[in-house]
Amino acid sequence: MKTKDVERLLEEYANTRHARLLLDEEAKKMKVAEDTILDKLTAAGVESGKYGRFSLQVSSKSVPRCTDWNLFHKYVLSSGNLDMLHKRLTESAVMARVEAGEYVPAIALDTKYTYKVSP
Repeated sequence: MKTKDVERLLEEYANTRHARLLLDEEAKKMKVAEDTILDKLTAAGVESGKYGRFSLQVSSKSVPRCTDWNLFHKYVLSSGNLDMLHKRLTESAVMARVEAGEYVPAIALDTKYTYKVSP
């Protein structure tokens, strides 16, 4: 690929990334505003119903929250109920052990490329 073609792609990348970051920031602000409104409805105890041109349906569900990770960890290990956990690696913890020379079974290392573009 010619230098001019790479430069054109990097310019396109930089412009696209900048536009996305601006939109991401705006989306975060809008999400906070939405959550604030929903918090107000919850605090006011608004129930399902028809409100002018809006129909509101309120439902709830119980969501687990761990209050003692040591106790929960012991339970998971003793019961074998590993399905209660997410199956994903903590990259930094795994890589710290690999880089220290520790053998970690069932781990494969893939190459991930990182690009930093500066104008």
